Amino acid sequence: MPENTPQAQKYVCVACAQRIAVIGGSAATPSSGVVLGGLDGVKSGLANASTEVRIRTVLDAENYGEAGLNLAISALKDEDFEVIGAAYV
Repeated sequence: MPENTPQAQKYVCVACAQRIAVIGGSAATPSSGVVLGGLDGVKSGLANASTEVRIRTVLDAENYGEAGLNLAISALKDEDFEVIGAAYV
């Protein structure tokens, strides 16, 4: 594989609650919402009104090192027991 080949980056589509891959920034933003990556995506996902989005975000947070873990731990204070359970795991 050539060294200059762009690598896919994982992002969380906050509005559609799905992980998507974007290669080299050439993909358009989904029409259903804003795509945030990294810790900004985790923070936004944890603030989302959808329980399903918050659960997926908590489970994905471990991929962002200690800062992601701290955000997952903060989800232990969530109002929804399903989110708390996901954070506990």
